Amino acid sequence: MASRDEMVLLERVFLRVGTAETDDQLQNVICKFLPPVLLKLASEQDGVRKMVMELLVHINKRVRSRPAVQLPVEALLLQYQDPSTSPFVMNFNIIYLKLGYPRLPIEKQAELASSLLECLDGKPLLHQEALLFMLMPVLSSMEIPPDPVKRKALFSFTKKARSVNLFMDYMLDMLLLPYGTTSEVRPGQGASDGLIAPPGMSEYALKRVTGENPLSPEGLEKAKVGIVKLLGADVFPEEDVVCHLVIASSDTRHSVAGCADMELRKISGSVNWNKPEVILKLYGLFRGTLLSKEKEAVINAEHKRTPANTRIKLKILPFLLKSREAANQLPYAIQVIFDCLYGTNTNLKLKSMAVQFVYHLCTSCTDIKMAPVGPVLLSGMTKVIADLSEESKLRGLAFVAVGRLCKLLPALAVRDIAMVQSFFDLLPKESNENKLAIQEAISLIAPAFKELTAPSLFLVEALVMSNIEASEPLRRMMALHFADVVFLPNNLSSRYCMLLATGDVSEEIRNEALQLIHSAVGLNATKPQILDKSADEKLFPSFVDMLSFIQTKAESRLSSNAKVIVGTHTLPFNAAAFEQIIIYLHMCLMYGAGELPDIESATSMKAQAPTMAVYVRQLLCNKEADTAGENAVHIYLLLIQQFLSTTRNSLVMMCLLELVAVACDQLAMQFVDKLDWLQNFMYSGQLEMREHAAELFGIVVAVGLNGPKIEHVLEKLVKNIKEKSLEIQHGSMLAVGYILQKWAASPVKKNIALTHVQEAAKSIAVLLSSRNDVLVFAACTSLGELARSLPLPLPPGELDSKDSSLATTAAVVNVLFAKLTSSQESNAVST
Repeated sequence: MASRDEMVLLERVFLRVGTAETDDQLQNVICKFLPPVLLKLASEQDGVRKMVMELLVHINKRVRSRPAVQLPVEALLLQYQDPSTSPFVMNFNIIYLKLGYPRLPIEKQAELASSLLECLDGKPLLHQEALLFMLMPVLSSMEIPPDPVKRKALFSFTKKARSVNLFMDYMLDMLLLPYGTTSEVRPGQGASDGLIAPPGMSEYALKRVTGENPLSPEGLEKAKVGIVKLLGADVFPEEDVVCHLVIASSDTRHSVAGCADMELRKISGSVNWNKPEVILKLYGLFRGTLLSKEKEAVINAEHKRTPANTRIKLKILPFLLKSREAANQLPYAIQVIFDCLYGTNTNLKLKSMAVQFVYHLCTSCTDIKMAPVGPVLLSGMTKVIADLSEESKLRGLAFVAVGRLCKLLPALAVRDIAMVQSFFDLLPKESNENKLAIQEAISLIAPAFKELTAPSLFLVEALVMSNIEASEPLRRMMALHFADVVFLPNNLSSRYCMLLATGDVSEEIRNEALQLIHSAVGLNATKPQILDKSADEKLFPSFVDMLSFIQTKAESRLSSNAKVIVGTHTLPFNAAAFEQIIIYLHMCLMYGAGELPDIESATSMKAQAPTMAVYVRQLLCNKEADTAGENAVHIYLLLIQQFLSTTRNSLVMMCLLELVAVACDQLAMQFVDKLDWLQNFMYSGQLEMREHAAELFGIVVAVGLNGPKIEHVLEKLVKNIKEKSLEIQHGSMLAVGYILQKWAASPVKKNIALTHVQEAAKSIAVLLSSRNDVLVFAACTSLGELARSLPLPLPPGELDSKDSSLATTAAVVNVLFAKLTSSQESNAVST
């Protein structure tokens, strides 16, 4: 009986639908009867179900041809949401929802959008995707309340994680969809070949976001703008939407990209870029689906995503570069780097970012984690460098990347010293910008060789030695840097290279070398002056070893094109380098004696002379200190003489003076036949040179000559004091004072007539009244030296006497007291 009633009712509905002539009449009938008619599909009677299907077929024909006819969407939604509705009825509900929802005015669609979202939970996947496809064009028209409470009520579906995940994934695929793309098989492509998924998408993703009626390019643009609007409305957590915004910011339509960029800037500062879920999602978008062979069989080919296109990659990479977590996902990071460098559709910007990603790995990963992939990355960077067709800027970045890799993983550089040499060789060939990059790379690589031991260390020494005199200034500068960073201060080869650099034609290199060679003194100026010889770190090499090394190199250079010819003399080094070699050897000598060298002034050097004296005498007596059968001290003296034969340098003369003075009984005799040579320096135009040379001359004469010869020298010097020019007067006067002081203090008495001594003292005393401060100072110094060892050989005289002849001791004292009261001359006299 019930089935008969149902049939009667259905016939009446059929009649009403059939007799509806206008759209309004048809719409009224459908809106009133369609939902209950659909429920009859759950009837147990076949006849009822058959009649319902016939009625629905008729309705479909009428409705599809009349787009103005509205369907009861709200009632259908309520019926679809009703848990008691059978799945069979739901299938028909979704059909009419898909047909009726797009017909509604856009305002009504926007009003019902939240109801569509509520329908997602627990429904079949095909239904969910159909609902989402209907929803996408409406998002841009939704009014999102600014009030958080109302907004939360409108999007209450966010409490259901599965629905949210589905919605977010669908929106992502919609943002990835290129304009004008459909899921139809292209002409000339067999159905068995499958679809060609756009970048970042899978075949399945393409099908579900295009549906049966793909959106037009304008409709898709509007949908994407709506998605971005929703994502920026604070409905979802920032970490859940940031990947969507990154994709949208790469869109080809300005309305989408501009809006996404604005929203992305709002949240980029507060997003946790080290959250693994965010980074893995970005990697997945960048790379597509890359699986091992075992996992590849599990995933359907239809669900495999293709890698992102270049626009998307360029947007993703900057965010990977700011994430430490991205760097620690090493397998993915390596794939991204090599895909950007050597993948298809790459460009200069991607390649540059890939190299910058290598920088990021070096700063964010530990050496232990990087060790397995270091050789792979190094190979990639050297390949970029070797490819001369690459952009110069990219190669420059790759140079620095190699340096950073080697700094983090020193073993990479140690295993390939030839690579470092190739960097030196490339310096003169590269552009100015790349030269700076190579400099930085070499600076970063240098510390990698610090812990080397022989024989590997010898290779580095050879590397430095071969570049320290190269024609390209940058090669020389970097060789200098290498010598400083890699080797300890007591390494012979590196110090020798630094000494050569002190004579470089480039002022910058000279200054840098001077600073480095004297850094041991400068950095340790606050340390105790008496050093611990047992300390592990030696600030200077052994004097004997350094001298032997320099002598060997000097002999080699004299027989090569590196020799320097000055007049009739042939030198192994140029003047600037030779000067520093002698000074450095003096510092080694002083350090070996147990004191930190101080060469700031002649006074400081003389203060350290007693300590040096002990060490020099030990070397003179120690046969083990001999070099090539000759004593090291004598070789050092010959080097100094060789230098002074062509160049007048007061500091080097001071080194010679100090060395002879501390062991004059053993060394002075070597200069007896060189008195004329020394006299040339005594009469030099340099004040300090005259002072040091006069003192050395005095020591040699007093120690090396007998009485009569000393008298003869004194006669000549006194004559010079009375008759010659300022330089000759000055040098001669100082020499007389030093000769007489050393003669008087000598334990070996040599007979000199008193008249010679008196005549010398008188000639000096007379110049106390000179108007030339230089001569007055020399007279004071000379008389002071004389008075240190014996009374002034002048008549006593009277202190109250007005005698101005300066022929008596009293007159000399009166003049000195008078000068002490003079503010202009007091400093010179007291000195």
